[in-house]
Amino acid sequence: MILDRSIPPISKEMPVFNVPPSQKHILSNGLKVLIVQDNSQPLVNIGLSIPMGAAQEHIPGLGRCVAKLMVMGNSKKNAEEIAQQSDVIGASFGVSCNWDSTDMNALVLATYTRDIIELMSECLLYSIFPEDEIKRRKQLILADLEYLSSDPEYLVSRACNGTLYENHIYGHSRNGTASTINSIHSEDCKHWHSSLIQTAGSFFIISGNCDIDSILNMLEEFFGTWKPINQSILIKKPQFKIGKQLVFAEKKGAVQTSLQIAMPSISIYHPDYTLFQICSTIFGGYFASRLNVLLREKHGYTYGAYSYQDTRKACSSYIIQTNIGNEVTRHSVEEILRELQRISNEPILEEECTIAAQYLLGSMVQGMETAQQLSGRAKTIESYNLPEDYFTQKFVALSKASAHDLFAIQKQFFAPETLIIAASGDIDILTEQLSPFGSPQIFTEIDV
Repeated sequence: MILDRSIPPISKEMPVFNVPPSQKHILSNGLKVLIVQDNSQPLVNIGLSIPMGAAQEHIPGLGRCVAKLMVMGNSKKNAEEIAQQSDVIGASFGVSCNWDSTDMNALVLATYTRDIIELMSECLLYSIFPEDEIKRRKQLILADLEYLSSDPEYLVSRACNGTLYENHIYGHSRNGTASTINSIHSEDCKHWHSSLIQTAGSFFIISGNCDIDSILNMLEEFFGTWKPINQSILIKKPQFKIGKQLVFAEKKGAVQTSLQIAMPSISIYHPDYTLFQICSTIFGGYFASRLNVLLREKHGYTYGAYSYQDTRKACSSYIIQTNIGNEVTRHSVEEILRELQRISNEPILEEECTIAAQYLLGSMVQGMETAQQLSGRAKTIESYNLPEDYFTQKFVALSKASAHDLFAIQKQFFAPETLIIAASGDIDILTEQLSPFGSPQIFTEIDV
């Protein structure tokens, strides 16, 4: 008997999903602390999430610039001393600015819990943003932007999101542009930082090896005087243009096309979000997906084609992404659109549903193994104000899902009224290949 390796095996054994219990505590200043204790491992992950991100910035790139500068010196330690202390205790430590939050995270041996909490408090509460350090950071950002300007995958992503979220804050670049980065000065950083630490709704996430009483005492000691009072600015839901739009981002001399196709998508709060994830997995969410099998295995057009959900607080979008040869760009888009039409019109087979659900079940189990992963689960629940048993409910829903349950989701969310076809490559070739899909616009980054 010859084994058909194109068909994934179906496991008869249901994976076990145990969500470690979390505890909630409130500090004297009102800040919430979520703790998932697991003393079987030597590491502790300490996270702080502040509900203010790039969606609130008035200068594109400012949030990310400030996030990096927060670990580059403060009134208690300079950049070298911060880096030296992190190295001595073996900590992974950084600050990031995402669309809807600014996050400070540290992973360290439990022995050094106090050291890292003290360092985190210094970087958050005592940043000073000297002009010489800002100048160095701006030079690094500008160098990154120069590199990104030649990266077709970045270019197509900007063209796609800039068009989908046209006239909305989600449409600007979190990296900024040359002009916006050059316009940043110390007062801009201080004002952003001041707004950041005054934003209410921040919370700590502690996971891994910790003594609960001790860590609460440490947080009180180093963060107890911090009293954020301002509510975060709510982001309005974007208004999408109805119809199909074609947009190009120029990459001269490109020998292949970087392609993204995007559409508005289901919210994480939707009661059938889990069923949508099964449909999404079948369509393009894993290696054995329809999209990858079609473009990679059948046609040999790409090393990989996939799709994913881009979830933000104000809305979500669904992104299809691949890189293909110039000469097969048109046929690739035709095949993707046909596959979208097929999944929106034809019921999914039960076997296909079972394989995708099992893949997601296994991914959920694997996604609970480390302190960082546990923190990520807790952050999702708290950030989106989801039920505490959200992931347990999801696991049960995946276990019970059938192909019959999926068809209404297929029809509703895979036949979009708004569709962006974005491509990065040689403009002449893109025009020749893709003009049948509409009149193209050339994406230009708004440099304000």
